Amino acid sequence: MPTARSLGLVSLPDLPVRREGIETACVYTRVAESFNRVGNFEAFSPPESAYFLGGGQQGPDYEGLRISGEWTVKRVLKLKTVDLDAGDAWGNEMRFEVARQNARMVAAWQAY
Repeated sequence: MPTARSLGLVSLPDLPVRREGIETACVYTRVAESFNRVGNFEAFSPPESAYFLGGGQQGPDYEGLRISGEWTVKRVLKLKTVDLDAGDAWGNEMRFEVARQNARMVAAWQAY
């Protein structure tokens, strides 16, 4: 499964953690090509009611959003259908590719 790449697992049997009940703590270290998340993009174009880092409102940064999106399309997703030099729109292609990858990942989890 795409998310199952692990670097290490450290058990901490003397450290209790409260979830549904009391469990033993552990640290699971994952390795990934990128740690981009939806929130990375939301931070550049927040909804009007969003507050980041517990304080004042942050305005949109569309140039930062463009740079981050183009980097993700080119370096992380490696989409061949988008020609960034020619100015192709990358937003829809990125959204569809992320949806495809998430669908494959969830299907793998369910099959497992």
